[in-house]
Amino acid sequence: MKRNSFFYFIVILLVAVFTALSGCVPNALPSGRETAGGQTEAGNEQTADGGGQTGNGNGQTADGGGQVGNGQTDNGGGQTETADGGRGFFAGVRSAGVAVGGKEYPLYDLDGIDKAEVRVTAVNQADGSEIGGRLNAAGEFTADLPVGAYTVRYEYGGNVYEDRNVAVVEGQRTEYAGRVSLAALGGTVVAPRTGGGAAADRSFQAGSDLADAGGNWNLLGGRRDAVRVETYTYVYQHQVVGDRYYVETVLDPAEYRPVGGVIYGQYIAGLLLSHGPDSLSGVNPYSFKIIASVIDNKLCYAFTGAGWGVSGMVAAAELSGIATGAEPVKLGAVRDGTAYYLFVNGVFVHRFSYAHITGASGFGIAGSLAAAEFTGFNYSARPETVDALTEYAEASIRAKSGGALRDIDVYLIAGQSNAAGYSGFEPIRGALLDDNKNNLTGFGGVYYYGRGISNANAAADNATDTGGILQLAKAGLGNTGNHIGPELGMANALSEVYGDKPVGLIKLASGGTSLFDNIDGENARDGNWCPPSYTEAAAIAPKSPELTGGLYRLLLRTVGDAARAYRGAGFRIRVKGLYWMQGESNRGNAALYRATMKVFVADIRKDLSVVTGENLSGMPFFIGEISRTYFSAAAETVAANEAFIRMQNALAAECPNAYIVRSSGYDVNRWVGGGDQVVGSDRHHWSGADAFAIGKLVGRAMAE
Repeated sequence: MKRNSFFYFIVILLVAVFTALSGCVPNALPSGRETAGGQTEAGNEQTADGGGQTGNGNGQTADGGGQVGNGQTDNGGGQTETADGGRGFFAGVRSAGVAVGGKEYPLYDLDGIDKAEVRVTAVNQADGSEIGGRLNAAGEFTADLPVGAYTVRYEYGGNVYEDRNVAVVEGQRTEYAGRVSLAALGGTVVAPRTGGGAAADRSFQAGSDLADAGGNWNLLGGRRDAVRVETYTYVYQHQVVGDRYYVETVLDPAEYRPVGGVIYGQYIAGLLLSHGPDSLSGVNPYSFKIIASVIDNKLCYAFTGAGWGVSGMVAAAELSGIATGAEPVKLGAVRDGTAYYLFVNGVFVHRFSYAHITGASGFGIAGSLAAAEFTGFNYSARPETVDALTEYAEASIRAKSGGALRDIDVYLIAGQSNAAGYSGFEPIRGALLDDNKNNLTGFGGVYYYGRGISNANAAADNATDTGGILQLAKAGLGNTGNHIGPELGMANALSEVYGDKPVGLIKLASGGTSLFDNIDGENARDGNWCPPSYTEAAAIAPKSPELTGGLYRLLLRTVGDAARAYRGAGFRIRVKGLYWMQGESNRGNAALYRATMKVFVADIRKDLSVVTGENLSGMPFFIGEISRTYFSAAAETVAANEAFIRMQNALAAECPNAYIVRSSGYDVNRWVGGGDQVVGSDRHHWSGADAFAIGKLVGRAMAE
């Protein structure tokens, strides 16, 4: 027994010596396989669909290189037994990718990259020792690593991808396919110009075609996929333009703040989705820009016009359940011509269209009055990848609209300028924030669709107009992004009544327009509100087949369009009432107005029933009183206005299920020292504070 024990001891000792010696000899391994897919970085947040994930704020994406652990194979690599029992490590290379519906698509075609410029480093997590080198011409790297857990880092073109959970197991070979990115922020694009041709445009105030820093921006750590921006600036992806592409980045809320004393609604920094044909530097009439971001855990995007001020901000969606609001968030977007699809943490969230940018453009990162840091920037112009993302988004929309729809109560707004929203809210922006920050960032459960038109400045053609987009109700939905109508106060009141239950608003209003068949002035563009039965009953020939009743018909089309937009979000609208704020243009003929309005109420109930498929024959109709000091506080003007207001009250009593909103006491002018003193936004329109208060009155009355 002793001799046998000694024999076994000698065998074990020889095996141990041989194993130790073999660990010192480089082990050349045969080529491994590249695979699609990838394992997430340990500790990173999982996206809602299990797809591509953000990194930990340093630009590392969790859809970075594939990895394995505990003997399990996972797409990017795995362990297989070696012929000699060694501990081999084989590394290949593949493109950074994006997960779509459980499948991963590469962002880049890597045929043209210089594989010898790809550096691979394996860092032993136990002692910090590193083994690394560059890929060979075939895109391979081999090494013999001690058993343990490793962080594997791939570096190429100034970008770094890491995977912190790669295991090397005794007697097995670890196969790993790390990722590389072709992102190159700080570059130059050659884009079309308004007058024809094309011209080069560098990143803002860059000193070279591919720079590390410029005006109000600098790369982070010299990396081409990470950048810091501040105030007004833009940073292009180098030498890539088009009208169909995907772009993504990671935003850290902890590094995101306004600058220059501005507050919500006045600043944004994020993905530059596209831009108009002129240079973005300076003030150019066609340099429209779309910037997407996440603010206050809401998906937002802004249309900026000739300058860089934020005037058309959309709060697209509340992100509860998709993002935490405190941790880094991955924002992605597809541009498909004039259509845009937005993704947050791999989840499709929102689609919109923008007709003002039709040609090829660059993309990248941009900011307006904000300081922020972005990491993990990537893009793709591969048709297969863009197709997959677009179809995934459209399938999500179809699933919502074609599935079980949720009923949503909606309230309609129509009329002229005090319905459209000509009340400036800048003087009360701070007060609105103090009252409820959702006034500026968007009410998560209150949706809005519609447009407040100002024919004087052609807002319907303005590049910052956000009409026709289903969004969250907030300030800035008047005739411009600096004005409000009744929708803001209504959103406040309705959010209190409905709580967590979704509720919606639909608006179509146009400044200076008439209930009568007037086709001049403000009516010359979209027409008037004249109801169809009025001219029929009176046997009066319409003055214009297009303009007579043009706004009446546009309201019907807007409600139909809104119903489809709500359906795309998974809702079936249920109209609960219409608020009518109009009459200032017609106050000189109260008798004709009274007769015409009775026809209008009957017609609109009948025609909305057809549009919505509901029986709206008894739809509640709310009539807003005009201000008693509209235009002037002079005694004769006040007397004429008050006569019209008495008619409005009589009209509400005569029409079934009609109600009055007592807003006449909110003055827009006061008589001081023998003359008018404007106390509204101007002599025609309520102040922002009064418009907000009146909206609350309307919302409470309609929701009772």
